[in-house]
Amino acid sequence: METAQLFDKYMKAVEIPQLEANVIGKFIALTPTTPSRELVALTAECVRNFEGFRQPLMIDIDSRYCKDKLTVYQNRMLKHWGYPYVMKEFRCFIPPTDRIEDEHERADIAAAVASLSKPAISQPVHIRAFTILMQASRKDPMSIVENIPFGLP
Repeated sequence: METAQLFDKYMKAVEIPQLEANVIGKFIALTPTTPSRELVALTAECVRNFEGFRQPLMIDIDSRYCKDKLTVYQNRMLKHWGYPYVMKEFRCFIPPTDRIEDEHERADIAAAVASLSKPAISQPVHIRAFTILMQASRKDPMSIVENIPFGLP
């Protein structure tokens, strides 16, 4: 926790002006309506500072990602960080559901998520804290270990 507390002491709040509901592949996701350099910078710092706490990949990354569809930079990020969409390739998405295989069901649920979430996501979203999560095993749900507010307003 000491690393997180030191990290948070020097971080400042980030605002996402607005979110919208989208379908990304087989997922429904809440995504920013406009890009945010501050959010990309915050996530890059998180990746750099907490890499040592990440569990090593237990999968064959070549089989999980279609490497021929990734850019050279994304392939480098995949090999170095275990995920292709980090640093300048970061894509903010908040999935309120699991993967939805059926296309019609996905469209229906996406419409419901958009309608139900509109009052909340049409307002600015402020990121003011860093939350440490833990998962005992891949089958277990995540649990909150600690929520640490950022030190700078």
